[in-house]
Amino acid sequence: MLNIIDRKINIDGLDIYYQIGGNENKPVILWLDELSVSSKLELRTSKSTKLLTTFFNDFNMIAFEYPSFMRSSLPAIKWNLDNYVEILDKFITRINLKSPFLLMDHSIGTKI
Repeated sequence: MLNIIDRKINIDGLDIYYQIGGNENKPVILWLDELSVSSKLELRTSKSTKLLTTFFNDFNMIAFEYPSFMRSSLPAIKWNLDNYVEILDKFITRINLKSPFLLMDHSIGTKI
């Protein structure tokens, strides 16, 4: 049975949403969605859900939602690439994600 769990973690005063699903005994894939203000929340979450579903049996999936996009908090200042790198690093540390894991990204995630 497919069980995708929505979670939220607070990092530096920002609520960061993420989804987890899959087999906890399998390798981890950390999915970084694209940064886009034009996509509707329903479309973005359905895309993450489809991805989590596709790899559900073979991986432990984590779908990260960047600050200021989708359900995560809006930072008080305009962010640059370094800010996104820093928050992702803090997220990985806070959820205790250990190496090795696979990083899957789209769009600006390749730069991060």
